[in-house]
Amino acid sequence: MQRMRAAQFSILVVAIWLGIIGGVNVLAEEPARLYIEAEDCERLPAYPYHNEDATGWYARNASCRLGAPGRAWCAAIHSNTVADQRTMSIKLKKPLPAGKYQAFLRVLGPRAVTTDSIVMVRIGKTPAEFRWREGAKGRCFWLPAVEVNLADAADSVSFRAVQFGGAGHRGMYEPLNFSIWVDTLYLTSDMKEKSPPDIVAERLIRAGLDPKAIAPRPVYKADETGTREPVTPLPENPSDITPILLV
Repeated sequence: MQRMRAAQFSILVVAIWLGIIGGVNVLAEEPARLYIEAEDCERLPAYPYHNEDATGWYARNASCRLGAPGRAWCAAIHSNTVADQRTMSIKLKKPLPAGKYQAFLRVLGPRAVTTDSIVMVRIGKTPAEFRWREGAKGRCFWLPAVEVNLADAADSVSFRAVQFGGAGHRGMYEPLNFSIWVDTLYLTSDMKEKSPPDIVAERLIRAGLDPKAIAPRPVYKADETGTREPVTPLPENPSDITPILLV
């Protein structure tokens, strides 16, 4: 009887120990995340404004009216570019391990649309097609996730402009040609992630910090929903519009 109780106790201890070890492994396993700035692709010339005479992709400053939230630059290309010059690529500093990932692409525009804009991203040898219609008003936005399954480790990423669907981005000095603007590619191994982290969490992740290190920004009554610019705060009390008599 005592041997049976001792055996049951030993089994219980082992089960608890395995549960603790398993829990530690689960807690320690963080999803892999990678941000790739399109303007960092190899051999891209850089311009402060649109350059419709550029050959292929180029880095375009987007800090003021275009709203690129990464490092204030994006990659741009126009529909007058010949077919064999519509691809740009970047070599990864560290190969991305094989496995399943979600890919999100942050783009800008267009506002005047005739058909889908299409960009084909290749992560190593694995393609991921992104297509969209009208963009957000004067700012960059994330496209829905595309699931990619890497059979082998990937050491490079390429972007190809497949189809130009429209023109303009609701900013000043818009180009005449149909155009595509690509800001950032975000890859995550968390297959349950519905959307990329907000801009505060993104910057913490990219700095190697805990994305929960800073509490979320409070929501104020004066906030304007759906835009990146705040509005004048609402008055604390109703205005007194009674005329003042001057005597």
